[in-house]
Amino acid sequence: MKIVTIGAGAHAALTHGPALAAIAQEDPAVELAAVCDVRRERAEEFSRQFGYRRTYADYEEMLDAEAPDGVTLLSSESMTSRIGSAVLRRGIPLLLEKPPGRNSAEHEQLLRAYQLRRTPHLIAFNRRYMPLVSRARRLWRQLVPPEKLQSVRCDFYRHNRHDPDFSTTAIHGIDLAAYLAEASYTDFRISLQRDGKGECTAISLWSGMTGGSCAQFLFCQQSGCSFERVHMASEHYAMTLELPALGTCDIPGRIVLYHRGGLLREIPMEGDARSCRPFLLGGFYHENLAFIDMLKKKNFDGRNADLERVLSVIRVTEAVSSSILPAGLCQMES
Repeated sequence: MKIVTIGAGAHAALTHGPALAAIAQEDPAVELAAVCDVRRERAEEFSRQFGYRRTYADYEEMLDAEAPDGVTLLSSESMTSRIGSAVLRRGIPLLLEKPPGRNSAEHEQLLRAYQLRRTPHLIAFNRRYMPLVSRARRLWRQLVPPEKLQSVRCDFYRHNRHDPDFSTTAIHGIDLAAYLAEASYTDFRISLQRDGKGECTAISLWSGMTGGSCAQFLFCQQSGCSFERVHMASEHYAMTLELPALGTCDIPGRIVLYHRGGLLREIPMEGDARSCRPFLLGGFYHENLAFIDMLKKKNFDGRNADLERVLSVIRVTEAVSSSILPAGLCQMES
């Protein structure tokens, strides 16, 4: 099974590269055939580090020469829609990094390319694939039914982040809440906080969801801490997830369960911040493994295609982005 990778930058080298190398080492049927980057020397270093056989500087040339069974697309956000659409139109199964388009127009380009041939694909929203999130999701399903999920809250804090548009990070929380609730967004309200220079320092978001639950978000990109935490609540149960996201303070992560107002159980993940492999805790190994398994088992379910499933996630994220970028715009509602 031939896998090729497009994009060999710093993020790819920290996360997907070691994840794919581990998978290839465990499964001799997986061949890391080639890697491509516009900077050929970066592709060559990536190849040496993770065991790819060949390198290219042009992805079209690589796809023609290699005829791969699957592509992992780890390019910059500005290139994802164009390159991803080209791969999907060829009918080659694709794992593409988030966001699936920087706006609804770019997402629509990817969606049309998928619908042309119904090409199997996954979006690399790595929080979905964190072992901690998978375990928490199983626990919630075991404990809570038939109680209805009432709300999900995501708090994403960062220290000294000055991104012009923090929505490219916020999309992880927006997607994760929808994933945990197994719902789509229906309506939303956005409020921003800006400093004296007009820079956005905090984003408050409320969203209604199908099924009657709601989601709340607080994204603070300039705070005294760095963490990602998720809270789920029903009538008698609640759960807090302390996510082991890269560069945050909650590694290796923890799940805290509550019942009828009291503490039910604390579940720390194994390891510590120094010994744990970031690509494993962060979900990058399991999202790549899910892609490989999809190729091997040919079990892509078009009824739950990621590019179609995330339509409401894209809509809310684009509204967040639109609210941030025009100076002085403090609230948007739809």
